[in-house]
Amino acid sequence: MTDHQNGPEQAAMRGLFQAVTGDLGHDVAPEWRQAAVAHPRHHFLPERVWLEQDGGAYRAVSLWCSTCWACSI
Repeated sequence: MTDHQNGPEQAAMRGLFQAVTGDLGHDVAPEWRQAAVAHPRHHFLPERVWLEQDGGAYRAVSLWCSTCWACSI
């Protein structure tokens, strides 16, 4: 994995590859694995996410990018 990825990011990436491998029924092709590892995940996420609260109001979610890496896949 590249320098931009720390422990939680590496664990999330391993989980992603395991899930995709399970769905495909075979390992992810090396060129796809390399491409996924070479690009930080946060480049593909929106800067702000709004979640609906009770009563229909919305609130902005802080720490969205760090949270996306902490989620199990």
